[in-house]
Amino acid sequence: MQQEYIDLRDREQTLFLGTGKTNVEGFNNHGYQSKEAVYGKYGEKTTEKGLNGGINDEQISPLRAIAGDYNSLMQQINSEYNNIGSVVADTIELRDNLKADTNSGYLDENYDTTPQIKKVADVRLDDINEMISQTNTTYTLGTVTAITLIIAGIFIMRK
Repeated sequence: MQQEYIDLRDREQTLFLGTGKTNVEGFNNHGYQSKEAVYGKYGEKTTEKGLNGGINDEQISPLRAIAGDYNSLMQQINSEYNNIGSVVADTIELRDNLKADTNSGYLDENYDTTPQIKKVADVRLDDINEMISQTNTTYTLGTVTAITLIIAGIFIMRK
């Protein structure tokens, strides 16, 4: 689990900070020439290759190579996207497992730390319970005091 965290952290750092390579989005034009350059080279003068061959060699073939590069990059993006999707699915599964684990108390959803607003009836019950507690304490202290006085009286009377 720790290795998955480290891999995820490294991937996030790469996404947000970059790889440090200066030519990450390099574009290889494979010798592609504009229509003006091709026409100037093959269209204005008669050549052995001809305008048709020049267009084929300096425009169509390079575009096919560029399309191959594009497909390769799209496959890399797709594999990275699928990898990110599986990491997200694993994270969601881990979160759900931690939420379902009631023994450990991870990811408790009840973070409401504000005091609950009590109703009037609840406040009266709290007051009654406090009065009962104070009355019981008074009776207990009175009983202990009475027993102490009785025992002290018995010792005094013995002498």
